[in-house]
Parts: sequence; C-alpha cells; structure tokens
Amino acid sequence: MVLCLFSFLVNSFSQEIKGNYPKLEDILDEQYVLELRQNNKINRFFTDKDNSDFIFYPKLELSKNAIKKWQNTRKDSPNYTIESIYRLEKSSIEDKNTEDAKIKKILRSVSKMEGIQYYSNSRRRIETLYSKAYTVNNPTERKKIADNFNFEENPIYVLLDDKSFGEYLSEITNNSKDFENCFEYINVDNINYGIIKAVEPYNMQVFLDVINCENEIIVYIYIQSKMDVPALFKNKIYDSFIARTDALFEWFCKNYV
Repeated sequence: MVLCLFSFLVNSFSQEIKGNYPKLEDILDEQYVLELRQNNKINRFFTDKDNSDFIFYPKLELSKNAIKKWQNTRKDSPNYTIESIYRLEKSSIEDKNTEDAKIKKILRSVSKMEGIQYYSNSRRRIETLYSKAYTVNNPTERKKIADNFNFEENPIYVLLDDKSFGEYLSEITNNSKDFENCFEYINVDNINYGIIKAVEPYNMQVFLDVINCENEIIVYIYIQSKMDVPALFKNKIYDSFIARTDALFEWFCKNYV
C-alpha cells in the first residue's frame, strides 16, 4: 500500500513537471514545426532590400520583444539579418529549477566560447571562430576576470577575438522569463571585416534565446547588423553569420550535455 502510494506520488509529480513545459507546437508557427523536428535546424538570411522580417522566432515574451528592439529604439535599420532556430532533444526531463540553473550557467560560460569551431564555406575547412573569449572587469580597463555566473548582474563585458572580425569588446545582457533564458550581446568597439571598417559601435546585435520545452530544448539565435560593406560581400556575410549561429549552438550543446 505504501509502495503504491509512493509510486502514485512520484508519477503524479513527474506528470506535473512535464505538464508545465510548453510544447514546440505552442511556441512556433505550425508550418515550421515538422521541418524543425526533421532537420533540427532552420535558418534564413535577409537584407534590408528583401522586404522581409523575422518568422522563426518563438512566440514568447523575450523573443517577441527582442525582434522589435532595433526598430523600437533606433531610427535607422539593419541591413543584414540572419535568424536560426535549433532543436536539441532532451535525454531526460528534470525539474524546471534544475534546468534553468543549468542553462543560465551555460549562458554565462563565456570562456568556453574560446576555441569553438565552424565550417568555413569560403575556405572549405574547419576554422576556429573565437581564438579568445573572456569576461573583463569593465569597458575601460578591460582586465581579464573569471566568468561571472550571477545571471542577475547586468551588463557584463566580454572580449572576443573573432576569425573574421578581429578583436572587439561586446556588452552582454541576460534575461529570463518563465521558460526562456537568453542573452543579447552588442559590440562596444568598431568591428573590422578584413581591412574594411565594417561595423560601428552598437551596430551588431546577437540574440540567443533558450526555450525549455516539454521534450526538447529550442535555441533561437539572430544576428542583426548595420554593416558598411560593398554589396558584393553579401554571400561572404551570409557565410560568416551562419557560421556564428551554428557555432553558438554547438557551444550551447557541448555545455548542456
């Protein structure tokens, strides 16, 4: 009798936890659900000339606010945008607090971005995206410090040495709401593309949102930038942006498992 009662309570608790999680169908337009389940990844690239907008974003508060941020806070427009959405199947279902703590720690594990790799279509080989990645104390002194795991302490400043864009400082802000945990990083320094001064400060935004769903983890990433580069670089910019979203997803996966 006691054993039966215990089993009933455990099963009820498990169902309650599982029932609290949103399903993929709840947060993504129906037309993209099957494709994401089949391929575990969808991405698209568009420019200001394409008369297009975000379509893969999760229908949750932080993502919905993020995709409107540029237009709501600025008078100019980005000219290059990529959005990517990824799916990672859960190997087990833990309680929400445990999952949240795990995800938040990953999103503050800046130093583990160092050495993440991507496939370069232009060079046709595996490249290292960030040869340096670490938190600094402030944007003036820029002294290297340990990763800051206090998710509520915002912003933090991160120095990245990027294969395509060189060394630059970014400002990272984290946020969480219900089943979303996210970060946004935006460049504080100028960014160069080769010999070209391509991006002025605060003109490249990277948003990454991790959604804790019922049976899967969904990672939504976009990059928006106002870049002063010739139009003939469009394909290279696409390759560069997709490499970044793929690499960021791989960084999350390696730390999640």
